[in-house]
Amino acid sequence: MMKKIKLFVDARWFDEFYSGVTSYIKGLYNELIKYDEFEIYLGASNEDIINDNFIDRKFRFIKIKDNKYRNILIEYPRLFNKYKIDIAHFQYYTPLLKPCIYITTIHDLLFLDYPQYFSKLFIINKTAQFFLGAKISDIIFTDSEYSKKAIMKHFKVPNEKIILTPIGVSIDYYKTECRGNKQPYILYVSRIEPRKNHFMLIKAFIELKLYERYQLINIGKIIHLEKKLKTYLNNLPENIKNKIVFIENIEEKKLIEYYQNAALFVYPSFAEGFGIPPIEAIILGTKTICSNSTALKEFDFLDGHQFNPYSLDDIKNKIMDALNKEEYNFDKLRSIIKNRYNWEKTAAIVRECFIDIYNKSK
Repeated sequence: MMKKIKLFVDARWFDEFYSGVTSYIKGLYNELIKYDEFEIYLGASNEDIINDNFIDRKFRFIKIKDNKYRNILIEYPRLFNKYKIDIAHFQYYTPLLKPCIYITTIHDLLFLDYPQYFSKLFIINKTAQFFLGAKISDIIFTDSEYSKKAIMKHFKVPNEKIILTPIGVSIDYYKTECRGNKQPYILYVSRIEPRKNHFMLIKAFIELKLYERYQLINIGKIIHLEKKLKTYLNNLPENIKNKIVFIENIEEKKLIEYYQNAALFVYPSFAEGFGIPPIEAIILGTKTICSNSTALKEFDFLDGHQFNPYSLDDIKNKIMDALNKEEYNFDKLRSIIKNRYNWEKTAAIVRECFIDIYNKSK
């Protein structure tokens, strides 16, 4: 019988707020645990949150001290030796000491492609961390062709060292009834920061006078509400401003309901390393339009439902076309998405990679 490969997963991201990174770890490893070749250790501070997200009892928990820099410099290498870990999987950056095989997922390098949306300190800090992680790691995973090209360009990483691991849609979304009870609101799900382009969407909503019939609901953690957006909102009459809603903390079950019941989902982001919300909205039966920038260009199945995020007129036209259009080919789109973006397929890619690199190390 083949020795089980001991995998360590840096799951400290679950100690913070729910994000695309936590969704990635949860989706991938809840599928990978089904394979017999692995013994999977999840490292985090909060065991209750880990147990809520990883219900298979075959997962093993390692409590990690809540000290980011000590973990990276000292704690992780010590734990890898203690538990005889074969492969450690990180998000973005790794420890400098390397007692086992390192795999790192770099979801994007948007701060290098679009530096205008990030502080200089952030860019310097993340460039150093991500560059070292990329160089130290044996293999790099990433979500999209766009991000793969960015890693090769900025960090001079060879093509063969980078493996594409597309994000999948949670199985819970496929199990949910496709069409909801449509309500008079337009939905955008994303963190709130300048590169997400809330300003243009809100401006389109106002100029089209959609507030006469709809609410605009924005769901996501407020990272940075830019000055021009604050000024624009403050200058609106109170009755109109009340039609623009921001919701930060929401459970996934409630989020699914918002997706299902929206009259339209709009995703106007300037820059994405992947962009899962438009796919989730379609799976749940909501008409969707989205930006055609960066990794979102790879959603070629949305032909006719994408727009230039820098063009207010294009955004307005696509919103009105979508709202007035009765037909939307959900069955075809759901089939394409399910085939292209599912965790079963991505986990199979990762499994093959882990086994291959482990065997080569022996």
